[in-house]
Amino acid sequence: SQQINPDTLSQIPKYSNTVYFDWSKLPKDEKAEYYAWSEKYLYYFLSLKIIPEKEGEVPSREVTRAEFIDWLVKIKKIAYMKTDYVFSDIDKKHPHFKAVETALEAKIIDRDPHFRPDVPLLRQEAAVWLVRAKGEEAIKLASSISEPLIAAQDGYFEIPKEFVGFLTVCYQPEHQLLHYRWTAGDDFRYIKPNAPMILAEAAHSLIMLAYPPKRGGTITIGM
Repeated sequence: SQQINPDTLSQIPKYSNTVYFDWSKLPKDEKAEYYAWSEKYLYYFLSLKIIPEKEGEVPSREVTRAEFIDWLVKIKKIAYMKTDYVFSDIDKKHPHFKAVETALEAKIIDRDPHFRPDVPLLRQEAAVWLVRAKGEEAIKLASSISEPLIAAQDGYFEIPKEFVGFLTVCYQPEHQLLHYRWTAGDDFRYIKPNAPMILAEAAHSLIMLAYPPKRGGTITIGM
């Protein structure tokens, strides 16, 4: 697993309940043990009241684009910002409308014709939003990277060109904004950039965004 300096996470109050996480809905080529590392981040996520406990019980469920933006805005404590820009496929009645407005004005998401709020978020799309939310230094670093520098089985040709910099920054030790995936039948780790992000991964990514690693912490690479 990837670990960070404990001092960083000491700011998060301990979650009082014990939760039974249901991993039974994972794809056949994945196992619950591959995600054992994620449960502490799920507890941190619940402790911060980003989602209610009931919504966290199936950590293998896919996360929608609007959900992730809502959680990102909450965990970063970005104040609400109204926009005059109109997406064709989300209106004020949508439960995450204000978060999407705020993320747009904060330049985390793009001014595209469509936002596709209820479509599953891809891991490569999450990388873009995480780096932008990280700030100008991370954005500048991502824009300077033209060749993927990620030690994974699918860490080179499989990464779409427009996501190379963002994904590379996310996997750097000083950021650790994304975690690797494993599949049954081999010992390699994967990025799976085109795969939908699941709740367990979203919890990890957003905790690491809000409580970043400190130099001098411990990073252990493995399962």
